[in-house]
Amino acid sequence: MEMRRALANQPAAAQHAAADHQWWQAYWKKRSRSPIDEFASLAWYHRYMLGPGGALEEWNGLAEAAVKDVPQRMRDHFSLMSWWDPVGLLDRPVSSAQTAEACSALGQA
Repeated sequence: MEMRRALANQPAAAQHAAADHQWWQAYWKKRSRSPIDEFASLAWYHRYMLGPGGALEEWNGLAEAAVKDVPQRMRDHFSLMSWWDPVGLLDRPVSSAQTAEACSALGQA
């Protein structure tokens, strides 16, 4: 735990992590065949790790579309809810306005 925290707080480590997230986001996005499949979920996770704001906006759009479609695509909506699991949003205290906004969006969904 201490080693992970020390590495995460080094500027070079943050740059490497960002580059890794960008590579993986592009990789999973290429493999995705729909906006909400497993690969889209993995690409979204890496997008969230790079910038939560844009990722939250994308997720909100997908979730809203699933509910507003006629007939509603509730299976897709529930699948989208699981996208938050790897983020660990509910595993730690709310520490930023973006985290609070994400918690609110998840609660509303």
